[in-house]
Amino acid sequence: MAEWVVDTKVLAWSVDVIDISKMMSAKSFLEGMINGNHRLVLDEGKHIYGEYRNVIIKPYRKQSDFAKVWLTRMMGMRNLVYYPGDLPDCHHEYLMGKNFHEDDCPFVGAAFNSTDKNLVAEPDRHYNDDVIEYIENTLEINRYTVDRACTHV
Repeated sequence: MAEWVVDTKVLAWSVDVIDISKMMSAKSFLEGMINGNHRLVLDEGKHIYGEYRNVIIKPYRKQSDFAKVWLTRMMGMRNLVYYPGDLPDCHHEYLMGKNFHEDDCPFVGAAFNSTDKNLVAEPDRHYNDDVIEYIENTLEINRYTVDRACTHV
């Protein structure tokens, strides 16, 4: 049983009927978290939970029931664990200088402060090559793409 920080994009993909491949990968990983009795890492400031709620309550997302059920099941299984979402100032400043998004900092902070240091986050304009290299090498966070994370749950 491992601890995982899961970027909001993964939850959003699980309800994305536009890209079926991404949807299936996200659902596979999230279901694997439940079946493998893994723990979901949230930040103590509840920023991550707030981001998840934003995905779940989007009125245009007709398929958001999967995300609601998944989060409810994780909560019901008591498989949530909380860590500080803050990063030391030097790390925060470096990431901000690399165009990292402030709203993503609690995800990286929670992973940094967690026991297993697992973060599922896809490369994008915020998780660019410089940021990914820093997260993996300097912060020593195990960053996974959704497809790679599927093989670990």
